[in-house]
Amino acid sequence: MLDSLKKLENSAEFNQWKANHQDYYLSSCFTILNDDKPAWQFHYYSKKADAIVTFEVKTKITIEPASKVFKKKDAIVEPLEIAKVKIEAGQALKKVTSLKSYKACSFTQKMLLLQQINQPIWNLSLITSTYQILNIKLSAVSGEVLSESFESLLSLRDPDAFQSQNQ
Repeated sequence: MLDSLKKLENSAEFNQWKANHQDYYLSSCFTILNDDKPAWQFHYYSKKADAIVTFEVKTKITIEPASKVFKKKDAIVEPLEIAKVKIEAGQALKKVTSLKSYKACSFTQKMLLLQQINQPIWNLSLITSTYQILNIKLSAVSGEVLSESFESLLSLRDPDAFQSQNQ
């Protein structure tokens, strides 16, 4: 992740954009792991605009236009303190998949989000072939598990939305 962030921040595309958007700051990093080399997305947030701009780093760097932020109305999007991160993405994933409760699980999709909630936090969502989702929040500073849930993806759907679609 850090190599991809460095590639982004050293790129002409990013520096040109940043020169015109100085009020934006790094707020989170996201990837979906698969067999290929992960493509990292870096989210830059502006409090003034209450908007987020996403950069994706693959072979080329792409930028998505500013969009609304998915957050509660009064929630604060904190700047990501990347220098405080001591637990890398691979270490976080290894820690989660080695937890005794989930060792026997076979995860088909792995999503990792690094965000700031008082400290850098890894928010890992791992999905099994039986549509169970494990969500663990892990301190990116200490490696401590801060919260965890394991439930069926089907239980997360809005029953009212399902019912109205079928009427």
